[in-house]
Amino acid sequence: MTLLSVQNLSVRFGPNPPVVDGVSFQIAKGETLALVGESGSGKSVTALSIMQLLDYPYASHPSGSIKFNGRELIGASEYVLRDFRGNRAAMIFQEPMTSLNPLHTIEKQVAETMILHAGMTKDDATEQVKELLELVGLRDADRRLNALPHELSGGERQRVMIAMALANKPDLLIADEPTTALDVTVQAQILNLLSSLQKKLGLAVLFISHDLDVVARVASRVCVMKDGRIVESGSSETVLKNPSHAYTKMLVASKPSGIPVGSAKNASDLVRAENVKVSFVLKKTFFGQALSVLNAVDGVDLKIKEGQAVGLVGESGSGKSTLGFSLLKLQKAGGKIIFNGTDITGLKGEKLRRLRTQMQIVFQDPYSSLSPRLTVEQIIAEGLNVHRRDLTADQKKALIEQAVKDVGLSTDILNRYPNMFSGGQRQRIALARALVLKPRLIVLDEPTSALDVTVQAQMIELLKNLQKQYKMAYLFISHDMRVVKALAEYIYVMKDGRIVESGKNPDLFETPQQPYTRQLMAAAFDF
Repeated sequence: MTLLSVQNLSVRFGPNPPVVDGVSFQIAKGETLALVGESGSGKSVTALSIMQLLDYPYASHPSGSIKFNGRELIGASEYVLRDFRGNRAAMIFQEPMTSLNPLHTIEKQVAETMILHAGMTKDDATEQVKELLELVGLRDADRRLNALPHELSGGERQRVMIAMALANKPDLLIADEPTTALDVTVQAQILNLLSSLQKKLGLAVLFISHDLDVVARVASRVCVMKDGRIVESGSSETVLKNPSHAYTKMLVASKPSGIPVGSAKNASDLVRAENVKVSFVLKKTFFGQALSVLNAVDGVDLKIKEGQAVGLVGESGSGKSTLGFSLLKLQKAGGKIIFNGTDITGLKGEKLRRLRTQMQIVFQDPYSSLSPRLTVEQIIAEGLNVHRRDLTADQKKALIEQAVKDVGLSTDILNRYPNMFSGGQRQRIALARALVLKPRLIVLDEPTSALDVTVQAQMIELLKNLQKQYKMAYLFISHDMRVVKALAEYIYVMKDGRIVESGKNPDLFETPQQPYTRQLMAAAFDF
């Protein structure tokens, strides 16, 4: 029996052309349908249209119908929509930290919808919240009732979002990229949870994603969206294994692949870290004495050769980024760090500043790491202005233009601002900013985790080509083993501040020794 029917749906913002154009699909009770496509394809706008959560009246529907259990939602009264959103359908968003109120406890946020829509008392709602948090697998549910969102991990926050969505036992669950920002192991847990909850509660699920491996695991049917239209649809097995449309074929072929660029056999060590330690004081006494200490990096040894790509993998909180910052002298650390044969552990002031030209970093989120007030040219010029004051304006201009070309962009973008670009283009700009100084080492901190699979594959190939061209070394920090396998020649696996295993690619992937490494592999490849 059809639960949700979307027919010829179009969405327009203001006088602009439609961003969703003639979309049609149906979802039966207990079925999972996936909407697949790159960012900007119209997936989330379609989902928000179903929930009638767009910015009306600026947003409009030139055509189309959205029926739930035979009842039209477009143009429905607020009373009908309130009942639909509160009791019949629920939505899980991509980033739980921005969806949860940072000032309210977990208990209050999960209970709110039950009190508003189901008329429960506060005491009854509290009991129901405990049951829901246990249902979604949140550890120590009783103890977490009074926790605030920032006190939970990303996976735990997403479990709370699922509990909120299930609070009033909806018939339809819309999951908008619910696992994109999560570690592969946590991602696998959340997907298993959604699957088991669907079977247990008989939910219909509209699953929105750009990750085809995830879609193959959760959905029975797939609709592929491009430029606001559905270009292909059918069973998951047919669409993903035997795609007929050129765009679907491109998506299927866009997984990061290939072999890493090999370093020279006689390459010397560019970076050598010995017994590196970083600790953070979590709690102090009134007199400033440490009561609780977190050993974020606990006695790590690591090497990176000239021109070598080294992968550093592990879950969030394992200490990967802290170690990367320590190697760049951006984080105070104990132990010894040797760069190009020189002990830089105690380096400060002008000597450290001169070293910065040889080591650069690219962050995970280019939107927050690029100043919105500067043009692309000004952003890329920052390093030159600080470290290469000997250059003339023409020489700086030439270096900036070359860096932009090296990352596959046109020089006519130099006068534009970051908000005018896609996520993949912004990450290329961030890479150009690091590249313009011709460094010997670039630390890449999760640079592809928030990108579409097609853009991920493009970035990996770009990094390989630049590595060959400029003989640079990379420290590639990631939780995605598939991406690391395509880029890194040597891999270190990090857990709880320590290196638990290391080895060459593909040796580490073919014969992992540690249970934790095998767990990461299973979460990444067992789809």
